[in-house]
Amino acid sequence: LYVDGLIYTGWKSASVGNSLEQAASTFSIALSSNVTGDTSILPVLPGTPCKLVLQGVTVITGYVDGISGKYDSGTHQYDLVGRSKIGDLVDCSAILKGGEFSNQTVSQIAKALCEPFGITVELQADEGAPLKKHRTEDASVHEVIERACRRRGLLLTSSPDGKLIICEVGKQKIDTPIIK
Repeated sequence: LYVDGLIYTGWKSASVGNSLEQAASTFSIALSSNVTGDTSILPVLPGTPCKLVLQGVTVITGYVDGISGKYDSGTHQYDLVGRSKIGDLVDCSAILKGGEFSNQTVSQIAKALCEPFGITVELQADEGAPLKKHRTEDASVHEVIERACRRRGLLLTSSPDGKLIICEVGKQKIDTPIIK
């Protein structure tokens, strides 16, 4: 776990959540009290940029949401939880002067709304014609973009490096075998 330029190792456990039903990928890591690596200084502040790397592969780029400690008579540990950058799009309202996009494609809408957050939008599909009108309607940034995607039959997901991906359903094949 890379947090604010420092590496945290000595994990007791780690879990990663990534689903099409949740916009932002999540992670939870239990660190022993004997943190090794570049630092042994805790706590980490919520909102601190982080990158979770498993066996040399980046799985989440985002922010620490929180840290807590667990103590008993023999041991203590720290639990770090966080989400991908896309969490910002879930937490923040879509603010647009006039409250409406006119004659914009799905990717143009997404790029305009993601730009203040420093999130790159990657289009991996034919997005079709521009939407004549698309309102923000007191919704989160993610909800506005997701609604635009649904209007064109597109899917919204994210990449491990924090990009927002607009793609088509069922167009990619996975290499993982299905075993009975």
